[in-house]
Amino acid sequence: MLRRIEAHLDRLMELMRPTAFVYFALDGVAPRAKMNQQRTRRYVAAQERAEAAAAEDALRDELAATGQPAPEKKAAKWDHNVITPGTEFMRKLADFLRAYCARRARSHPRWKHISFLLSDATVPGEGEHKIISYVRALRQQEGYDPATQHCIVGEDADLIMLSLALHEENFLVLRKRMKWEAPECD
Repeated sequence: MLRRIEAHLDRLMELMRPTAFVYFALDGVAPRAKMNQQRTRRYVAAQERAEAAAAEDALRDELAATGQPAPEKKAAKWDHNVITPGTEFMRKLADFLRAYCARRARSHPRWKHISFLLSDATVPGEGEHKIISYVRALRQQEGYDPATQHCIVGEDADLIMLSLALHEENFLVLRKRMKWEAPECD
């Protein structure tokens, strides 16, 4: 997983070509209301996964009982609970990001003059809010150049609205291209 993250970060850095600063912000502990919402969503998702797995097992048993070939069992899906603050995965991810930045700064000529900041899961707040707050704080500093270009990368739906609320001239939101497909209807 971390190797795929590294390859993805390398692609992003090559695409964006930062010149001065890169800020990695991982989600920290969320506000209480958001925590309740996340807990409910995760519980429902886990329950749906368990029901789907049970239905698949029942179908597989039924096919085996009638002598029909059963499809192979699907590999376990990614457990989204591991990306919550306080988990071992989040600690490993933060350690990996620190090492990644240090390694790239030593080995890549384009990265030598870039400053890196990591706000890991031990710092409360959602990653995108941490970044937006940081940009707001930058704007208050004496000598801030309003022509500074910013790029924020993430999948959260509120990124666009948060970014627009900054009123920054040169602010880019980079998101994965979503493929929308019309449902098949009879």
